[in-house]
Amino acid sequence: MASYKVNLIGEIRTLLRDRYKEGFPIIKEIVQNADDSGATKLSFGWTSGLPTAKHPLLQRPALFFLNNGEFTRSNQQSFLLAWMIGLDKKPLLANLV
Repeated sequence: MASYKVNLIGEIRTLLRDRYKEGFPIIKEIVQNADDSGATKLSFGWTSGLPTAKHPLLQRPALFFLNNGEFTRSNQQSFLLAWMIGLDKKPLLANLV
């Protein structure tokens, strides 16, 4: 696989803006991702930010979600392939990974 430098924060921001416009489908996606990873726990929380963090996004208020599922190298590659191909073609990824 070719090496790509990806701004994951920017890509997630674009995905959230373009794909999840109405209702709360992002919550369904988070639950589905936890289930797909075999998670038995899914937690969420809020932070007012970490003022001393180096990355500016960590310095701001945010919601966060945590699960105890496994995130493998294959999961990472699938994420990057979905970004490169486009999520509308996600079923094609099953044959590539």
